[in-house]
Amino acid sequence: MKKITPHFLSVYRISLLTSSPSKNEEDKSKLLEKITDKKKELVTYQKQSLEEMKKELQAASNPDQKETLEKEIKVLEAKIAALEK
Repeated sequence: MKKITPHFLSVYRISLLTSSPSKNEEDKSKLLEKITDKKKELVTYQKQSLEEMKKELQAASNPDQKETLEKEIKVLEAKIAALEK
């Protein structure tokens, strides 16, 4: 069995970094695409939640409930705006 030495690890690390940069770029591209897709799903879900909250706000008669919903709506709008950047 071959010993794993620091030199071996250095050479191995260098070979990983220099081998097939296109595959590495391809992996990064796929990962970015997945992240973008998940971000879009999250924004869509949050926009649906926002619309439901606005409907609840219109139907609310309790002033405390209205105030709470208004605060939650502002927070959700800020989250959506941040995700859309």
